[in-house]
Amino acid sequence: DGPHCKAVFSLQNSSVCGLQFANHGVKLAVGYEHGQVAMLDTTTSSVLFLTSSESDTSSAVVSLNAKFSDTSCLNIPQEPVSDISDNSGKGLVFIMTRDAHLVAIDSETGNMVYATSELSAEKLQSHSPQKNDSGMQANIQSENTQDNVETTTTIDNSYFAQIVLNSLVLLCSESELSLQSLSSMIEGSNKYTRKVDLVKRCCWTNIFKKDDKERVLVVLYQTGDIELR
Repeated sequence: DGPHCKAVFSLQNSSVCGLQFANHGVKLAVGYEHGQVAMLDTTTSSVLFLTSSESDTSSAVVSLNAKFSDTSCLNIPQEPVSDISDNSGKGLVFIMTRDAHLVAIDSETGNMVYATSELSAEKLQSHSPQKNDSGMQANIQSENTQDNVETTTTIDNSYFAQIVLNSLVLLCSESELSLQSLSSMIEGSNKYTRKVDLVKRCCWTNIFKKDDKERVLVVLYQTGDIELR
């Protein structure tokens, strides 16, 4: 009785920096120290894909999050049942690297959908983000947020476009919290929905879901103080 090992994966000679279950636990995204990302199928104990490094410098993955298509919340036109079932595993995996690259890849193939670079010149540290229907949290230890955008595939009029339009990014630096729409980040805009200056230096943040409507942001300061927002 008790816990038992079902499968062991040894894919890379590199430290694991982030884990994120998605699609009701069916898939597990794994981020590595050298910048690669793997997607595992937990039901079949198989490897769906392994990407190349997500940045030119092979910087470590510091934040992982997955968002899968949901016809009930993404405002997607009704499709035949067979078409919806075919898209049940379709979505985006959001990846943040230590050298400030934000990358989105196709959750089925691992192909890059888009990437932003130079979010900051500072060295980044992060805890894995929490993603929900209204937005994504990326906890980043940095000071400025200058975006350069590289689009690798067309995302207009697609499931990917719907996910982007319905997503927010919470950037958490040592000195400030800023909320920005994902679509504006892709466009290279520095326009924030909201920005808050912190009176003490932050070292870690996370979002806890209280109910379907209310969520709590937990902020841990370098002084050891914990704050709920």
